[in-house]
Amino acid sequence: VGGHYSYHEQDEAIQQRSRHTAALCLAEAQQPLMGVPTAAEYFTTVVSLIIPPPLGTDLQQYRVHRQAIWDARFCKHSPLRQGPHITFVDPFVSIDDIDEAAKRIRAKLRDIEPFVVTLGGCNYFAHKNELFTLWVVPKTDPPDAIQKLHAAIVSAHPFFDRQAKLSKGLGFCPHISLSKFDSKAEMEQCIAEIGDRWTGPAFLLKEVYILTRVGPDPSYCVVRHVIPLGSDALPSYFPAVPFASDRCVWCVRAYVCCV
Repeated sequence: VGGHYSYHEQDEAIQQRSRHTAALCLAEAQQPLMGVPTAAEYFTTVVSLIIPPPLGTDLQQYRVHRQAIWDARFCKHSPLRQGPHITFVDPFVSIDDIDEAAKRIRAKLRDIEPFVVTLGGCNYFAHKNELFTLWVVPKTDPPDAIQKLHAAIVSAHPFFDRQAKLSKGLGFCPHISLSKFDSKAEMEQCIAEIGDRWTGPAFLLKEVYILTRVGPDPSYCVVRHVIPLGSDALPSYFPAVPFASDRCVWCVRAYVCCV
């Protein structure tokens, strides 16, 4: 399929720089974590980047469309829990510790200035049992800018590096998931239909978020902390929602999931 390339065929130099940067950042973080658990992981919290509108809106419309097809095929209802995103850490610390965690991450990100992320078309992960995940490639200049951002975040909490481990030694692979497939032929047809729709659009990566999952199952992700990059905070794409606003899960869903 035109425009597709395998993650395993990415420039090895990029992967080496990513692993080297992560090692350096983790080496800096050997002090005990003040007020933050060092072993327990909590699936109630996550650190991620939500793609802002209008680009995020376009991606979300496609994700909702494909999720409806997936649910109809398997006779289930599994709504999307947050907007299009890049996950940095999941699971993360307990809800009680997110304020301290946010301070630690902020200290690491002061020296990383905002940078532009350009979408570079589609790629996919091949899983066991002939399952696939279609995703959009985020590109930067320099090419490992997102990997360095991830390494800085993890260096503040070095026990929470599951995303890097998932790639089986190849380093953190930033991606924006679009849809699941149980047919490679169907996925390749969708890639052909997408064409260059998400090749070229860009946005400014100026902040990351700590989110919590709230509400009954299925839960929805809500922004609790906005952590800016650089020394000067720019106006936020998504302001933080106070815990007192969790009265209605449908409001939460509309706010975060339907950007």
